[in-house]
Amino acid sequence: MKKLKWLALVFVSAIMITGCGKERTPEEVVDDASKKMNELSNYAMKLEMTMSINSSGIEMTIPITIDEKVDEDSKIASMNMTFEMFGVKMTSEGYIDMSQDQTVTYAKDFLEDTWTKEYSANNELDDFVSITENASKVEKKDSEVKNVEHYQVTIEKDKMQQLLNASMNTIDETEEYTVNGDVVVDLYIDSKTNYISKMEMDLSNSVSMNAEDVEITAFSLTITLSDFNTVGTITIPDDVVANAVESSETVNS
Repeated sequence: MKKLKWLALVFVSAIMITGCGKERTPEEVVDDASKKMNELSNYAMKLEMTMSINSSGIEMTIPITIDEKVDEDSKIASMNMTFEMFGVKMTSEGYIDMSQDQTVTYAKDFLEDTWTKEYSANNELDDFVSITENASKVEKKDSEVKNVEHYQVTIEKDKMQQLLNASMNTIDETEEYTVNGDVVVDLYIDSKTNYISKMEMDLSNSVSMNAEDVEITAFSLTITLSDFNTVGTITIPDDVVANAVESSETVNS
């Protein structure tokens, strides 16, 4: 009898251990990682975008790279941007201040040593959480990198359009892009830290530009994230704030 009780205890314990250690679903893993990203105080982000367009029969490819450092505590980001057009490479720098009632974007002119500023509505999205909250499907994929898990998140067309409109943050302007189909986001999560390390999207067949005689023939986006909670405090130089001219004034001058 004692032996039977002991076996029963082992059996119950095994069930409890198995239940407590059950594997999380892909949705749970991605959701937990997204929420953890939104708890960061600061981080670095590298955005690499390549867009090929056909305008009135002229084909051109525009590669854009933005190195950004984000200080979530002070709601300020700094960025350096490089893009190339017709073989000419140009660089610029900028800052984003989201600490006020409106977002202020400061940008250095590509050709002149002058600064402009532009006001826009504050973005209320939790950028990373919004990916999983709007997902219609989350699948785990094979990963070729050690300690990195690969997931594919599908966002339906209408949801993606809403996210795109919100992220563009424009005031009194027609949205520049239309989402024509579901978008698949490849997420790469560090299994040790549970942080999202990379996001990739191929938008070639999903997004079009709202402009006459302009067709997007290829559109890819890669976002690499790093330096979690090691970036430190970011401030905007006083001379940039003092000397920046509103972009509308620049256009009218």
